[in-house]
Amino acid sequence: TREVQKQWYQRRVRGSASAAKEGWCNMQGHIRARHLYSVTREVQKQGKLLSVMECLSSGVAIRECKNVMLTDLVQTLYHYTGWAELSAPELKDYQGVGI
Repeated sequence: TREVQKQWYQRRVRGSASAAKEGWCNMQGHIRARHLYSVTREVQKQGKLLSVMECLSSGVAIRECKNVMLTDLVQTLYHYTGWAELSAPELKDYQGVGI
C-alpha cells in the first residue's frame, strides 16, 4: 500500500542521513563550503529542468518556479555556503547537528 511505501522511504532517508551525519560533521568548514558551492552551481546549471519538475509536482506556474522558488533556493544555498566557510573561525564551540 501507499502508506507502507511511505514508511519504507522514510526509514531509508533517516538511515542515509544518520550514516552521512558523522562524516559531514567531522569535515572542515572549507570542505563543506566547497560541497555546498558545487551543489549550488549544479542547481543553477540545471535550473530549467528543476523548475519544470517542481511545476509538474506542485502545480505552480512555471514562471513562479523559475523566477521565485529557484532563485530563493540558490540564495539559500549560497547563504549556507558562506556560513560553512566561516564556521571554523567564528563558531569554534558549536557542534554539527545534522546535514
